[in-house]
Order: sequence, then structure tokens, then C-alpha cells
Amino acid sequence: MKKFISLLLGLVILSNVVSAKTVYSYDKSGNRTGAYKRSSNGNITRYDNRGNRTNVYKRSSNGNVVKYDNKGNKLGTYKTNSSGRTTYYDNKGNRVRSYR
Repeated sequence: MKKFISLLLGLVILSNVVSAKTVYSYDKSGNRTGAYKRSSNGNITRYDNRGNRTNVYKRSSNGNVVKYDNKGNKLGTYKTNSSGRTTYYDNKGNRVRSYR
């Protein structure tokens, strides 16, 4: 999960780049498990290994990253503090997990 958060935040941080970028994820055996595509507006869309959209991540105006399901329902928010710790909160504001 830590690698995923680094990947996700890395793609969001690079959102000021105009061109889109796709990064693929793999399991330990080298099989493709999905893809993350950053659009020119900075949003990140996650796709499963069959190409189905599973999640969308959007950077909010305050710098947080908001996670949505494939139907547009808000699932939670990633917030990073000044020391670099990222915390994921569910859509009710409950702290779920922290990452460094």
C-alpha cells in the first residue's frame, strides 16, 4: 500500500505537467494488475487489468487528494501534513490509515 500511495501522490504532484501519463501496476509474478492514468487536468484514473475504470483521484483546491468510485461517489480523502505524513480518511471523516 505504501508504494501505491507514493505512486498516487507522485502522479498528483506531477499534475502541473500538461501531458498525460500512464503507469502500470504488476503483481509479484509480473502480471499486469491495473493502470493509473493521469489526465492533462491532473486527475488520476485507476483501471483494473481488463481496462475497467475502478477509481478516480482528484486534487482539491486545498491540495488534498479525493478518491471516488467508478460511479462518482466520494470514498475518502488523502491529506498530507507538513512533515510528509499522509493520512486517509473515509467519506465520513474517520481516520482509516496513515502513511509515511
